[in-house]
Amino acid sequence: MPVWQIFYDAPILILAAVIVACSSLPTLRRRLPHVPRLPGEARPDPIVRVGLGVLTVGALIYSVSYELRSYLADGMLLAEYHWWAYADLLLGACAALIFLTLLMLLFRRTSAAPVAPAHPRTWRSFLNAGQLWLLIVPTILLLALVAFAGSVSSPDEDGIYRILVLDVGEDADGVGGGMLISFFGWAYGLPVAGVALALVLLTLVVLHVNAVRPFLRPETVAAEEASRSALATLFVLFGAGAVLVTLARATRVVSTAGDVTLVRDGYQWETSVSAISPWLFWSALALQLLGYVLLLMVARIALRRPSALPDAQASPATRSHPGLNAHG
Repeated sequence: MPVWQIFYDAPILILAAVIVACSSLPTLRRRLPHVPRLPGEARPDPIVRVGLGVLTVGALIYSVSYELRSYLADGMLLAEYHWWAYADLLLGACAALIFLTLLMLLFRRTSAAPVAPAHPRTWRSFLNAGQLWLLIVPTILLLALVAFAGSVSSPDEDGIYRILVLDVGEDADGVGGGMLISFFGWAYGLPVAGVALALVLLTLVVLHVNAVRPFLRPETVAAEEASRSALATLFVLFGAGAVLVTLARATRVVSTAGDVTLVRDGYQWETSVSAISPWLFWSALALQLLGYVLLLMVARIALRRPSALPDAQASPATRSHPGLNAHG
């Protein structure tokens, strides 16, 4: 194993941090979700936002430390089969969304003053068109990788599809040969696919719970709308980042299997994924970088200090008739 691979994730994380830091430029900063200052009674928005930021930082630390430990152990972390080996980050993201959903449900939901609804609110009420595709597209790519890797995987001695067989047949003396490689097969891929789909479902649930909460009072509607819009964006980015990091890890494992060759009697054999191994390697780099950028962006937005809502963000209807907001 090359020495530089031990620190594989660290340069990617640093590059992602530089990219996120560029979002502080005035032109880009105006495009980020606005975190408004809310009255104290408007909980749990600030608590949920900070909690999401802390959980995101924890996910980043875990992801980097896992990869470092895996490289230092030279793959021994996967010597024994554990179905959650590649689904761990997704499981943590699901647990985080469940926690944040319960947090929003447990806080008082009655309004201090009635706010007349204009129409029912749903999970789409505070999302811009196409935002959910940030989560859907990586999930589809992950499912496609699971199907591909599973189809070329083979069972081990216990019948668990978690290896890739490099079979070179028999030599002139009738002695067989080959190699078994730890691989992202059905045994790891199906749990990842199931947890990824559960994460998408939980994201829709938390978006719905975030949207249907009653507003505190008419004069806080504009600020609460901006807060819920920011939370909705952060939930989607958080889920998308977790899926992308998981997809990158699985893609890198498939790519690594393509680098294995076996030489015997002057002949060289390669695995069934060798032809696409370079493409998968660079794809894994790009996916890892994008996943870290999204997670760092969530942490940056969620943990920054709230500011007053600009007047331009309050619609004329809200300023004239605060109780008749479009989101109700």
